Amino acid sequence: MNHSIMHIWIRFGCTLVFSLAFMAGCTYSHYDEYIVGKWKGVKWESEGKDRSSQIGDYWFDFRDDNTYASFFGGVDEQGKYYVEGNRLYTKADGENEIVVEIRSLTQDTLRIGMNRGGVPETLVLARE
Repeated sequence: MNHSIMHIWIRFGCTLVFSLAFMAGCTYSHYDEYIVGKWKGVKWESEGKDRSSQIGDYWFDFRDDNTYASFFGGVDEQGKYYVEGNRLYTKADGENEIVVEIRSLTQDTLRIGMNRGGVPETLVLARE
């Protein structure tokens, strides 16, 4: 193979690798910024069915100092949180850390996927 053609392929390969690594690192970068604020539950799905009426009111307040407060299933909770990739980690005061999947997050809607006792669930929240 000609040295100039080989040089072009090496440059192309390096550029492609660095570009893909950069894009992968940026894919979820807005999640930690967008999640800050107060969120009110609008839908709860369990096993593909709407179960919103069974859970009652729920809300989350994610603060920019990485603390949060929530009300879910009749329980008030306070603690710390952080976002890593598309994962939201919460640790309520005196409890173990919990991780859930951020399925989508826009400026006004947050969809969280979780698994409680082997049952897949999705929470949909709207920014207040």
